[in-house]
Amino acid sequence: MASIRHITGHEQKVEAGGRKTVSGQMLFIYGRFNWRCIGRCRDKVGNVISQREFTEQNEGRKYKPYKCTGGAKTIGIGHNIDAKGLPSDIEKYLQKNGKILDEHIDRLYIIDEGHAVSDCKKLFPDFKNFSHNRKVALTDFLFQLGYDRASKFVRSIHLINTNQWEEAADNMLKSLWAKQTPNRAKRVTELLRGDA
Repeated sequence: MASIRHITGHEQKVEAGGRKTVSGQMLFIYGRFNWRCIGRCRDKVGNVISQREFTEQNEGRKYKPYKCTGGAKTIGIGHNIDAKGLPSDIEKYLQKNGKILDEHIDRLYIIDEGHAVSDCKKLFPDFKNFSHNRKVALTDFLFQLGYDRASKFVRSIHLINTNQWEEAADNMLKSLWAKQTPNRAKRVTELLRGDA
């Protein structure tokens, strides 16, 4: 198991071959598929859960392109190739090898998470003051839907912006999104309801 040590740069090797990376204020320690984070969001058994871990649980981690539930060509941790394309080096590697590497997936995820957080700040002016769990839930929601589709949740956005979390979660569960991805919708809305 990798040990936790102070980070001086964006990435450095740790014991047992894991890597540490800094994403915002969260410290991620990971091996092949074992993500953990030091932060405030915890799963049902009390383990800390990071944004990346939550989104990866919802999206999966795919090395080869596939069609998502919405029909878009996707790869990695929910990276929509149809809408966002691929950096040229990753595209060349995919064409040559038929799959991508963990480092490609991680790079795509960091870019996509940044867009989702930016979109959250547009829809929710007080986003920076939301609890960690609510930030994780809303970032995952924007990660999945994108700004255009998420912005159509006018009532839910209003309820969130007026701190009516229970009502917002209930309203979101009445949507087509919740019917199409019910398990993810349940996980997202459970985090929204909590105040941790």
